[in-house]
Amino acid sequence: MAVFNGQICQLCNVWFVDANALERHTKASFVHRDFQCPNCYERFHGPQELVDHRVAAHHCCVNCNRLFKSHQSLQMHLKSSLHKERTVPCPGQGCTKLFLSGAGLVNHLESGACPSRTTRHHVNKLAVRYDETNIVTNASRLLTGPDGHMQPKLPVVSIATSLSFNGTQFECFLCHRAFKTLGRLNEHLASPAHDDEIYKCPALWDGCGAEFRTLSGLCQHVESETCGIRRFNRHMQNVISEVTTAVGKFIH
Repeated sequence: MAVFNGQICQLCNVWFVDANALERHTKASFVHRDFQCPNCYERFHGPQELVDHRVAAHHCCVNCNRLFKSHQSLQMHLKSSLHKERTVPCPGQGCTKLFLSGAGLVNHLESGACPSRTTRHHVNKLAVRYDETNIVTNASRLLTGPDGHMQPKLPVVSIATSLSFNGTQFECFLCHRAFKTLGRLNEHLASPAHDDEIYKCPALWDGCGAEFRTLSGLCQHVESETCGIRRFNRHMQNVISEVTTAVGKFIH
């Protein structure tokens, strides 16, 4: 009695007399091509399996047909304006801008570009005042104000002049970084580059303890889900939302 050595197509559950017949079927089948991964050519039973594979194995945005180097990069892309609507309004008086997230809004307020004339120093003062239990602020880097409340140190305003030219470039007297133009040096001095790192990713909530000079930097860190804080993202977003609301009440 002859033994049947046929081959089965795992996608169709159809038997073929031998491997050659199965190979001809696989290459000719339009159904298989429809559910074949264009990156590694693995085949799947249906469209959802193929989508799940491309996302998990290749970090692919299926809508854009674009690959990313990591899952984190893909998630950041999916949270961008290409896939999300801007729904977070700026509470600043006279400002009509919308943002994707709290981080974008806080960065806008810190930049000084808002018509309300809010600056990062206003944001810092209110964030510290609101965060009474120092969940996201570093108590060791804060001062006790005359009213008994913690507050950030007053900013040191520095403006460079032509005297900063060291013969080849304009040099920062604080960190000795060099810049091609005096304007770039003054932008650096006006930035948070030399501010104290008064914000922290809370270890209390399984955060990594990383420190930040700006609230927007902390917000971006939380939203990126790069550490254990992602398990408490909702709680952190609540803190950020309430701080932002407090800033909004101040600048109205």
